[in-house]
Amino acid sequence: MKFDLRYLGAEEYPRHAAFLAEHWGPEHPYVKRRALFDWTFRRGELWDREGYSWLYAEDSGTMISSLGAIPFELNIRGKTVPAVWPVTWMTAEAYR
Repeated sequence: MKFDLRYLGAEEYPRHAAFLAEHWGPEHPYVKRRALFDWTFRRGELWDREGYSWLYAEDSGTMISSLGAIPFELNIRGKTVPAVWPVTWMTAEAYR
């Protein structure tokens, strides 16, 4: 199987929220609170791409898996470097 991998664009939040609601649960905080999702994954000062620090996989245009990464500054022996913390990995049951 071949899948397409892309970063989630800001305009795609409703589609992603629907994916999380279906495969994780409608009460998930990222489904109920877009402001929290934006604050966590759209940190312009720490993320140098348009949209969210959230990667997702598609199969023929259908979202099948997603992985969020929270941007932060990592301190390594006094030197600060950009980093991400991988969180919230979800894959549709049919693809697990």
